[in-house]
Amino acid sequence: MKELDRRERVAASGKKGKKKSVARRIVGIALLLLFLFLVYFCLGMTLSVLPLKKTADGVRDPASYRGNGDPWVERAAVIEENADAFEWRLKLIDAAKDSVSFVTYQFREGESTTRLAAALKRAAERGVKVRIIVDGFNDVLRMEGKTFFRAVAAVPGIEMKIYNRPSLLAPWTCNARLHDKYFIVDDLAYIIGGRNTHDGFFLENDNGLRNYDREALIYNTAHTDVSPYPAGGEDVASIYGLIDYFDRMWESREVEPFRVGLSKPTSRKIQAEFERWEEFSRDLPTMTDPDAALAAETLVIDRVTLLTGETGTGGKQPLIWNELVTLCASAEKRVLIQTPYILFSRDMYRDVEKIVASGAKVTMLTNSVLNTDNKFAPPDYLYHQDEILATGVSILEFDGDYSTHAKTVLIDDDLVVIGSFNVDLRSTYLNTEIVAVIAGEEFQDQTEECMRPVFAGSTLIGEENRVGQRLKEDAGFFRRVGLYIVGAIVQLFRFEL
Repeated sequence: MKELDRRERVAASGKKGKKKSVARRIVGIALLLLFLFLVYFCLGMTLSVLPLKKTADGVRDPASYRGNGDPWVERAAVIEENADAFEWRLKLIDAAKDSVSFVTYQFREGESTTRLAAALKRAAERGVKVRIIVDGFNDVLRMEGKTFFRAVAAVPGIEMKIYNRPSLLAPWTCNARLHDKYFIVDDLAYIIGGRNTHDGFFLENDNGLRNYDREALIYNTAHTDVSPYPAGGEDVASIYGLIDYFDRMWESREVEPFRVGLSKPTSRKIQAEFERWEEFSRDLPTMTDPDAALAAETLVIDRVTLLTGETGTGGKQPLIWNELVTLCASAEKRVLIQTPYILFSRDMYRDVEKIVASGAKVTMLTNSVLNTDNKFAPPDYLYHQDEILATGVSILEFDGDYSTHAKTVLIDDDLVVIGSFNVDLRSTYLNTEIVAVIAGEEFQDQTEECMRPVFAGSTLIGEENRVGQRLKEDAGFFRRVGLYIVGAIVQLFRFEL
């Protein structure tokens, strides 16, 4: 009897051992498949943009950015504060007679965007055509399946499209992003800059998501408000070039309609969402005399020139970067570049050396490694700071309570560049991007005044305060180790940052 019990225990133990062995094999196979998929995914993303396209020829004459000496048909103002950026959007929507068109990288549900949706719905109900384009990566992460966005797309008169909706099974589709950010109302005015469309860029207090950013408000004094608008593009006014750029993007094969799903305008959830918006539509700001309001807030300028890159989903020619390099290299006194991140290719290092060799003082203002909302670009900067300094530029690191997301270039005494373009590999070679080059001494003075708090909160980098030394003083051991580990890993995939 005892012998039988022993045999049964041995048999049971053997069965358990076999089950554990099978389970270990399954786990091992699963981990191997996951590893192979990650390798396939990373290689698919990286190889799809290599080799990098070279800098294109045919740049503009730097003198053309400054106009002919007569006042330009458009006026401009800097929008620095988040609350002002949001209020201007709502006022312009109220003033719209024909169309509202905007493009954004991130579109998230929140207090501000619910009010924005309520204002757009009200505009659509009075006959204004509303068109929205959002990046596909943001769509997959934050929009698909959510009642709020289904309701936006369900409003009669509002159309929403998605740029390059990615597929994990086709990693080469995951690299190209729509990084443009601009907001057009009729041919009256537009806003261009770096702000995304969510609470972090519109509210002053939103649980730590707040970002410093900057935009330009451009007012067309010769507007008609009714399409079809005058032809001629930027030779008439920059807003017509922007409208044409939006229309080409809207009709391109890179964009497709937002997936509304089974929700219909009459469905219970959609109607409940519309009712919720009514609470947010109370006390929306109005603009009864748009010309008077816009003229009072804007300055006379010499010219506005828009720069755009390629809009396809593959690797891109560095069109905007090339224009900026040529323009900066023509500077006689100074070039001040504010960018959230700094990531250079070999060609970009040589281009920066070319700018420095022109003789102007070149300074780059960026976030410190410990003061940024990006988890991957700062560790790369940690590894390459000395190479950046070797080009001859000076670096200011911003140490404020929030990260700076603004993208601005000041050239000499009269040129300002504001837009979506970061000085990094992604903006140069992968994303769609757009910037406005605005000529005018008074406008540059206004821009520089807005930048002073960022200057005041920044540290000039030198021999004794490289990023490594600053980390030893300001970061704990484990955070430093984590930054160095992440920095080492991202060297393999710098183009996806």
